[in-house]
Amino acid sequence: MELEEVVEKDFSGCISVVKNGTVIFQKSYGYADLSNRICDKLQVVRMLIYMIKNMMNIILISTAWTLKEQEQEEHLLQFQI
Repeated sequence: MELEEVVEKDFSGCISVVKNGTVIFQKSYGYADLSNRICDKLQVVRMLIYMIKNMMNIILISTAWTLKEQEQEEHLLQFQI
């Protein structure tokens, strides 16, 4: 039985099959944007994941930076006369 036989005709998305840490199958089906007929490509999905990951990293770093500054300010406030 082939994977294409199992996937429904109206399925839209990406399928990755990983065995022992190795990708053995990867394919996109359908459209990323049905109204504009833009194909659902793995590269587009990877780029979106990469951009989201980078935004999350920026948020985490800026949050950590802000918390560190707040801790330093609180520490200095203990010594004010």
